[in-house]
Amino acid sequence: PMKDVFPVLCKALDQFVPMLLDYFIEEEDVLPNYILGFHSLVMKDVIIQKMADFVLVGREPQLFIVMLSAWMDDKDQLNTWKKKALRGVNRFVNFQRWEAKYIKTHKRIVEDFHNTVLRNARLRNSRLRSGSLRSGSLRSGVMGSSRGLGSSRGLSSSRGMGASSRGLSAFRKKNRI
Repeated sequence: PMKDVFPVLCKALDQFVPMLLDYFIEEEDVLPNYILGFHSLVMKDVIIQKMADFVLVGREPQLFIVMLSAWMDDKDQLNTWKKKALRGVNRFVNFQRWEAKYIKTHKRIVEDFHNTVLRNARLRNSRLRSGSLRSGSLRSGVMGSSRGLGSSRGLSSSRGMGASSRGLSAFRKKNRI
């Protein structure tokens, strides 16, 4: 049954996700210099171009090309990437249209869910706090803020989709799962 599986899954993810994030950080630190040992900067630009070309001929290219660059919060970095990855009308006109569609459809769903979870956690905490204060008893672990769910860091920008590695753990605690 789901009520038995979900806590086990959450515990496993709580242990796995920090290790996965550490691995990704290690990749970001090590791989660029390692790869540059085998390829020139010109080759890097060719690879970026070929990667974008591959995405643009695949399924739902407009969605995936924007997702490929969604992590770039710095406008200069994004513009540099677009110059290397996209040609002609795709760089100047289509990308803006694709990005607007991505924000309207895909990203808005994630942001709405995130905001709903935060709003519900705050409401629940408020109800618990007012009920606990009236009865004079404070239960530990219930009165905390909703900070652990992750701030809107990364979600406040029009591009990034950041997430807190402690979000699942905090969500479980707040919702007593």
